[in-house]
Amino acid sequence: MKLFNYLMSSFILLLAIISAVCSFFLFEKRELLLKGWGKMADTIQTISKTLDTDSGTSVAGTVTGDALNHEHYDNLGGALAKPVDQAKRIVTQRNELADLVAKSGRAASMTNAPAKETLSNIETYAQAGDSVVRYITDIKRRYDDTVSMLAKTGDKVQIKLDANNLKGTNYKTEYAKFDNRISAMNTRIASANNGYTRLAQLAGAPLGKSDLDDDKLSATTENIYKAVNKIKADLAAANNTIRTRNQSISSLEKTVEARNKEIADGNTQINKLDEEIRTLRQVLMAGGVQLDVPLWKNGSKEARRALLGRVIEIDNHYGFIVLDVGTRTTVVQQLGSKQSEVNPELGNETEFIVVRDLDKESSKYIGRIKLFKISEHNAYARLLNGNSDKEKVRAGDYVFLPTDMVEVVTSPVQETAAKQ
Repeated sequence: MKLFNYLMSSFILLLAIISAVCSFFLFEKRELLLKGWGKMADTIQTISKTLDTDSGTSVAGTVTGDALNHEHYDNLGGALAKPVDQAKRIVTQRNELADLVAKSGRAASMTNAPAKETLSNIETYAQAGDSVVRYITDIKRRYDDTVSMLAKTGDKVQIKLDANNLKGTNYKTEYAKFDNRISAMNTRIASANNGYTRLAQLAGAPLGKSDLDDDKLSATTENIYKAVNKIKADLAAANNTIRTRNQSISSLEKTVEARNKEIADGNTQINKLDEEIRTLRQVLMAGGVQLDVPLWKNGSKEARRALLGRVIEIDNHYGFIVLDVGTRTTVVQQLGSKQSEVNPELGNETEFIVVRDLDKESSKYIGRIKLFKISEHNAYARLLNGNSDKEKVRAGDYVFLPTDMVEVVTSPVQETAAKQ
């Protein structure tokens, strides 16, 4: 029994020792758990403070060490809901910002704009975002340069442009100044081109389609200048000619004045001759001359109808016929006891009819001949056609003008014949 008690006491002591050791280890574990809990609470608060920075949130104040203390375990779910919600909102914001950056790149016509996923990835967002920023920065630089150059171009065309207005909401109004100036300049250029074209036409230097291009305008102007100078030279020569003509006209006017005086003197002589004619008419009437008969005129039908000539020679070797009529041959108009000689005025190409034994019962038509040359007293002809009996023209045959030749008025050839 004593031994049993001794064993039981030893066992109880052992259990007590084990219990003490376990209690010690449990206390140590509890201390470690409490320290871990505290570190977790501090970490959650630090994360919340980091997320609160410049985000417009204040979650860190609701997840203090006291709020996350293990003694407030029952309220822990409500306290931790706020940082969880904050993290979700920031993730949503991150995704939306990534989407906006991607859209900005595409809106700026960036051909290799990064995808939303690349911009939201924590490993790739920095490089992708920098590429969008660089591209938009380059576009901004080009935009600023373009506005600056546009303003400088405005100065060249004498229009003051405000660069700030071109960048602001009134950019259309500001640009309209430039556009209106360009339109006015285009109108002036079109008008100038039209003037160039008309001037070139007047100057005798017509322009081609591309002669008014910028690279050819200088050469075109030089060509027009030369053409105008030629016109000026021609005008000077014309003016000189006009001065010479004016001098000639002045001289002719003096000559005309002298001729007018001669005509006046001639009219005086004509009046005297008219008086003599009246006296002669009285004398002619007393001599039995019929004054009421119309006088034949040179080249008249009556004179040509009265013409009668003869063949005086036949040249069989050269085949031509010689007539006794020429440019000075005359016919006689009987005026009572007086006669008037009239020239029928023969010309080249005149045709005659040849007849043998005229005014006799044996008279015969021989043929028709045509003059090819005429002198003062003779004419030379060739046979056109003969009669059916093939009678040849002989010397002594008569020639006269057929009716169709009487009606034809030919130009006299006295001067030509005289020269021959």
